[in-house]
Amino acid sequence: MTQSQQQSYRLFIPGVVVLLYVFALDKTLLTSYKIIENSIGDERTIVYSTYVIIASIIGAIYMIFKVRFAVWDMYLPVVQRHIIHRLLTFAGRKYDSLYFADIKNVKKVMNVFYQLIDNDNSLTTRSNTVRLNGLVWTSIMDLAVISLVVFGVVFTYGLVTLNSDFVLWSYFPSLIALLCLITLPVITNSHIEAGDKQLDYIGQHMKNELTIKLNEIL
Repeated sequence: MTQSQQQSYRLFIPGVVVLLYVFALDKTLLTSYKIIENSIGDERTIVYSTYVIIASIIGAIYMIFKVRFAVWDMYLPVVQRHIIHRLLTFAGRKYDSLYFADIKNVKKVMNVFYQLIDNDNSLTTRSNTVRLNGLVWTSIMDLAVISLVVFGVVFTYGLVTLNSDFVLWSYFPSLIALLCLITLPVITNSHIEAGDKQLDYIGQHMKNELTIKLNEIL
């Protein structure tokens, strides 16, 4: 998987999740409307197109306001800290938690890591697996965040309108969100393990180049 493909999927997936929830609501709680079932031919095409547009708009808003980072910021530092710690170890340096509390210093070392990957064909090939794992990682985050939002909206609507059907239905997205949050630590470890294969290669074949680059920035 290329970086551009990964970025495209990360833009597309939140909208798909929203769209699936819209369809689920249409098929269950909004049965009195039967928007999809009562539409035929071109009307149904218009309905589906409208849903896609709605999902795309919501997905765009989701990306613009960086909603994913509500969860990502809890797990990304874990991965970055692991990568930086191993890179510094290869270069004979010690990890300074106080120094790397500054995100600018984190980005400096991570840029070295990405530069090494981009300049080596073997590492670039390994990146395909890492990117796929990373896509699964962020998709689980998207599903968790969007499910929590859907839960909040539907549950609140059910309470305000005293509609028990909406209240009960809201537990469906809340359960999905809970499962995603439980799964995230496992996926995070899997992502770290995938990155370790790249780090092992750097430690074996690119230690001198790594040391020079780190000495230039640290």
